[in-house]
Amino acid sequence: MTTLSAIIFVFSVITANALLYLSNRHQACLSQPLAFTPWFYCGCVIHLHAFFIAYSYLNPLAASFAHLITTMLSLGLIPFVSLLVGKKSHDTRHR
Repeated sequence: MTTLSAIIFVFSVITANALLYLSNRHQACLSQPLAFTPWFYCGCVIHLHAFFIAYSYLNPLAASFAHLITTMLSLGLIPFVSLLVGKKSHDTRHR
């Protein structure tokens, strides 16, 4: 796998997972989630594109493993971005 294809693969997976997360109604980064239908399907298409990038340079088992590991890592880390952004939580009660 060349360096450029690896970079495109990683950024495609991160972008797809970000779109899937931001179109979810329970996301905490935006004040309102993205519209579900267009952005969810766009994220799914980008996921397929990223898998076929990995599949074109690796054998099928290695491509599946790389895609699965990158997806799990980015889906696990994307919710923590809302902590870095510093937005107020949805709970506005004062104690």
